Amino acid sequence: MKILKYAAGILFTLIIVVVIGVYAFLQSTLPKTKGNIALEGLSAPVEVIRDKWGVPHIFAQDKKDLSYAIGYVMAQDRLFQMDFMRRVGTGRLAEILGEDLIETDHFLRLLFVMWPEERIVKMLRGKYRDAMEAYAAGVNEFIKTHPYSLPIEFRILGYKPDPWKITDGIYVNLTMGWDLQSGWTGDLTLMKLIEKVGLKMADEAMPPYPGDGPTIIPEGIKNFSQIAKTLYPLEKLVEKIPMRFVSVGGSNGWALSGKKTTTGMPILCQDPHLGLSAPSIWYELHINAEDIDAAGVTFAGSPAVVIGNNRDIAWGCTNVVLDDMDFYIEKINPQDPNQYLYKGKWEDMKVVKTLIKVKGKEPVTKEIRITRHGPIINDIKKGLKEVLAMRWSLNDALGGLECFMVLNTAKNWEDFKGAVRQLHGPGQNMPYADRDGNIG
Repeated sequence: MKILKYAAGILFTLIIVVVIGVYAFLQSTLPKTKGNIALEGLSAPVEVIRDKWGVPHIFAQDKKDLSYAIGYVMAQDRLFQMDFMRRVGTGRLAEILGEDLIETDHFLRLLFVMWPEERIVKMLRGKYRDAMEAYAAGVNEFIKTHPYSLPIEFRILGYKPDPWKITDGIYVNLTMGWDLQSGWTGDLTLMKLIEKVGLKMADEAMPPYPGDGPTIIPEGIKNFSQIAKTLYPLEKLVEKIPMRFVSVGGSNGWALSGKKTTTGMPILCQDPHLGLSAPSIWYELHINAEDIDAAGVTFAGSPAVVIGNNRDIAWGCTNVVLDDMDFYIEKINPQDPNQYLYKGKWEDMKVVKTLIKVKGKEPVTKEIRITRHGPIINDIKKGLKEVLAMRWSLNDALGGLECFMVLNTAKNWEDFKGAVRQLHGPGQNMPYADRDGNIG
């Protein structure tokens, strides 16, 4: 009995020690919200005030320090989410989740193959590049100074985050662009409807483009639904993408003119119906430096307010359901699978080899074929008789970073219009209100 008592006492003590250790570790991963932190990379002091809801209010003396502080503070709160979203944008999920995600990674790389790092680096210029460099430096300062107290997800999955690159925020943007596109889902839905009830009834349910309207598709084109069956397996891959924020119903936003309110000031309400997740897709903050004094919400990975207001204007975003994708049926050369017919001549595809790292396994090499219309999107399905290239408006240009950084300092309707002209995708409805009572 004495031995049992001693053993029970030792076991109980060990359990207490483990519980205290786990609790202490979890506490160490929480953001520091009081006191001072000395950081390399700041040119002057920055003040971060957390309100009672934990929302950070960041005050800096210049924009570079502001972006740096946003990166550091956001990494305190959302580093794993940031890392995960950039992995979706770069097709690097199998690296931490195993071989079940190889095909998903292949699909994601097909989607975003038009945005290699060198293209993004070339696109980022001037103040936008400065902001992303400072933001990345802030994130990396947090990673460097917290090697043993990173979010617990890293410990569970057994890896450490790579340094944050200036391109990573753009990959987060691309991830959101894919989540908000409508063309893929719309075409798949129409295809399934035609297959189920036939073209005549589908036309009655969803009237087609007017018969006397201008067209660019030649007469006699065969039914797309049969060819697009190769997209079915891809839809299952889409469903497997972790952290995909599935929309629930339609978003809404409205603005009430100052002429209709008792104060003479306008009211703008914005309710984007992105899916619920933990943590939330949105990150709330208030930022202040030089001519920036903006508050609202953004995505983890971005140094600018996406929906919110400054001292002069307020703006919102809801998704536009539009046909932002087209699928091209490519005719392949029977003698060369990497050639396709264009204007009566065989044209070489661009072939990109991509290496997918796999947790606990050898890496896998995949090929991505690209035509002038875009990547061959059903290449995951082998033995294709016909292939589909995907043209996506978001592959032509982005502009999200530029748009929202300008909105953060916009003062009037003209500034607002100039900012939103830079947003090439995803399609957005953007209501507006300003301190003079105007709405738009």
